[in-house]
Amino acid sequence: MNGRIKAIIVAALVAASIQGRAMADSYVLQSTFTLPLASIAAMDRDSAGDLYVLGLPNGSTSYAVDVYQTPDLTPALSFAVGVSSPVAFAVEPDGIVDVLGAGGELVLGRFTNIGGQVSEADYAIGTYPAPYTIPQIMAWAIDKSQGRIYLSYQFTQTYYSLQCLGCGSGGSATIGVIDEYDMQGNFLTQLKMPGNSNLAGSCYTPSKMTADSQGNLYVADPACDQIVVFSAAGSVSNLIPAAQWMDGPPTVFWTDPSDNLYIGEASCSASGCVQDISQISSGAGAASATAQIASTVGMAFDSRIIYDAGAAAPASGGTLDRWVISEAPPVPSVSSPLGLEVQHSSWSALTWQAAQTPNGDAILYSVYFSSVPDNLVLIGTTNATSFDTPDLDFGTAYYWRVVAQDTYDGFPLLASSSLILNFSLKLLNNPPGAFSVASGTGTEVTRSTSVAVGWQASIDPDGDPVVYNVSFGSATDSLSLVETTATSQSFGGLLFGTTYYWSVAAEDIYGATTTVSGGMRSYLPIFLNDPPQAVQLAVPSPRIQTMSDQAVLSWQPVTDPQSDPITYTVSLGASPQNLAPVAAISQSSQTGAFSLAAYPSQVSASPELQTNDGSIQVAFNGLSYYRNYYVSVAAANPYGASSVSPLQSFALSSASSFPEAYNYPNPFSPEQGGTNIVFNAPPSGYQKATVEIYSEWQDLLFKKDYYGIPPGVSQVHFGGRDRYGRDFFDGSYVCRVVFSGPSATQTFYMLVVK
Repeated sequence: MNGRIKAIIVAALVAASIQGRAMADSYVLQSTFTLPLASIAAMDRDSAGDLYVLGLPNGSTSYAVDVYQTPDLTPALSFAVGVSSPVAFAVEPDGIVDVLGAGGELVLGRFTNIGGQVSEADYAIGTYPAPYTIPQIMAWAIDKSQGRIYLSYQFTQTYYSLQCLGCGSGGSATIGVIDEYDMQGNFLTQLKMPGNSNLAGSCYTPSKMTADSQGNLYVADPACDQIVVFSAAGSVSNLIPAAQWMDGPPTVFWTDPSDNLYIGEASCSASGCVQDISQISSGAGAASATAQIASTVGMAFDSRIIYDAGAAAPASGGTLDRWVISEAPPVPSVSSPLGLEVQHSSWSALTWQAAQTPNGDAILYSVYFSSVPDNLVLIGTTNATSFDTPDLDFGTAYYWRVVAQDTYDGFPLLASSSLILNFSLKLLNNPPGAFSVASGTGTEVTRSTSVAVGWQASIDPDGDPVVYNVSFGSATDSLSLVETTATSQSFGGLLFGTTYYWSVAAEDIYGATTTVSGGMRSYLPIFLNDPPQAVQLAVPSPRIQTMSDQAVLSWQPVTDPQSDPITYTVSLGASPQNLAPVAAISQSSQTGAFSLAAYPSQVSASPELQTNDGSIQVAFNGLSYYRNYYVSVAAANPYGASSVSPLQSFALSSASSFPEAYNYPNPFSPEQGGTNIVFNAPPSGYQKATVEIYSEWQDLLFKKDYYGIPPGVSQVHFGGRDRYGRDFFDGSYVCRVVFSGPSATQTFYMLVVK
């Protein structure tokens, strides 16, 4: 039988017979790594899944431990162990690294997993008295879970006859034993193989040993083609027939973290030796998994993964192979798309039926795609059973296939590919949904020279984005076009009184359009120009008694609805039908200062602007007494909108408390310009007024006639000189004014003071 590395579930080892699956899984070479080592002596792992490699660095004669993070084998750390001939290697659960070296004597070095040495123990084979011969060690094993060291060897035992003491005629036999030590080098006990060379078929050749996580020690014995199992207590707990797995001493004897047992033997030919691997099921003894590796140096990382040194024993070179049990998934069964696909989207969902492996591994699907059937390229991977393509061209034929790949612990393994299939897309497109106008139609009275036309959003039934093409202008045959994604668009520079026309169409990405409900719309801007408020004109009274020819009109400033500046125009006339503008009061803004401009008028009036407590006052001078005047005030903005106050009238009359004649100033001086003689005439006036001035002695010094004395107050100047042109002396004089038509006389005193 060819030599093999076997994987045996420990629970099955205690059974009398082995039963399993009829078909065997296969290990496949998943990856090869190159390490900076001249050779590799042993491997193990820790509970975190890091890989520890005991190897000989290039150019060195002493071994070191390199630690790698799986699965990428990223170097984590490295430390020397000072051993030149290692025979056993293990990584304990708490991270302690054990290296058993054989030189002149056996030495166990224990290290932390960052390289610090914990302890060192020497192990020596004891001296045995006759009839034993000095043994040779056959196998080494480290029980990292129980903290034990096992050394196996054989020796010859001579049997003596009790009837003839000293006689040597009893015969001799070869037996096998296993010495058990603790980690400090203390001898604990000796396990004896259950047979010797004189008992045919018995077990006495402990050629390989390994321990599981429960403290059971497995010993391969080619003499009896069995595996002897010693319990943690040291007794033989089972003898397992192993003829189908061993054809001589095994080259490999491992356990994995799940307590599976691996047995291996070399298979040699003219081209060299390899190691055949079989995983034995618990059924009828058939191999559940097989592989063929190159080296005897390696380890079972778990129940699916084996690492080996990648070269025939003895190891030569720093290569490391990773083998994983894998079975190619079934060929993927493609579902869609196939042939002509009529749809709206420009991408397609490639779908297929799920593939499954007997091991229940996750399947990685790789999708290859192209418009050229013999040049498919990888466009992505997924664990799902569908994959979305990028955007495609309608009417173009596309080709694709999907590859289902077995994976374990993230490793890509065996794969199966579907046939190359093809499809093409034909566009199915609906135009955007109906929508209506929201604003920007009809006539609008406004001051704005711009308009925002608006509409409700159009919803595309296919979910496409929508843009809006807005046409606008004053002539329907020459509208300008604007594109927007908003639901409104502003246009400026409009002319008042001009009709503008507009329309909007919603368009999807494929060019399908929908015009707004109602089609073309119109918009007419009319200039907003409300008149100012009407002025509330205040006239002192319809009959103004005054000794001057002045009347003062006033009003409060009014506001304009559009906040325009206001100009006030005052119109005055002798009749309601004969009003004429006499003054304009304006301001640059509603809060600015006022200014007055006088207009020529047929009415004798000189306007004068006054302000008092925020009101506007206009004083008219030079008015006639006892004459009716009519007045109104118009408030207007710069755009011609105006309002007019109610028409009001007034007349001037002299004050009744004043005499018909008097002078001012009084006293006066001829040298200072004299005095004025005031006539206070009735509404009819006087035909004539004769002014006579007498001295205190009744001498007539001055006399003059004045004709056509107007109604109301008027005056003539007197220079203070007599009829000969001589200045009056200081003193008191009597002035008498004699009116005629109608008749009246007024006498008063004048006082001259030089």
